Amino acid sequence: MFGGTSCLLASGVSTLDLQSQILSASSSTTDTFIYSCLLMWQAEHGPLSSLDPLPDKQSFWDKPGILSSQTAVESSISDPYHMTRFLATVSPHSRDWLLSLSVTSCGLRLADEAVGVAVSLHLGCSICVAHTCRCGAIADAEGIYGLMCK
Repeated sequence: MFGGTSCLLASGVSTLDLQSQILSASSSTTDTFIYSCLLMWQAEHGPLSSLDPLPDKQSFWDKPGILSSQTAVESSISDPYHMTRFLATVSPHSRDWLLSLSVTSCGLRLADEAVGVAVSLHLGCSICVAHTCRCGAIADAEGIYGLMCK
C-alpha cells in the first residue's frame, strides 16, 4: 500500500498552496482526498509528529512501509548465506556501483557478463548450472564457488 498512497500524498502535499488558490473561489476550500489519504497512511504507520508543513517528498511517505517490508523479509531468512547477501544488499551505498560512469578508454567498463553476474549475486539468482569445477569440486548454481576457487 505504501507506493500508491505515498505517491498521492507527496504530489498532493506539494500542490496544497496551488489547490488552495484554485479552490478559494468554490465552496470547498480543501482537498478532502489528500486528507483521507493522510488518514489511511496514519492508520497503517501511526500518527505524524507535529510536522508543519507536511513533507512533499515521496521518500518520507515511503520509508515506514519500506522499513516494515525490510523487517518482514529479514525475519523470514534462516540461511546464513542469504542473510549475508540480504544485509549486504540493504547496506548504505551497496548500489553505488550502478551510478558509475562507463568510460571504456580509462578501463572503467564492466563486460555485459560481469554485470549479469553482479546483478544475479545481488538478487540471489542462479548464475550457472551446478557442475564439477576444473579443480574437481562441485560448483553450485549460485556461483559462489567460482568466486573462491583458485
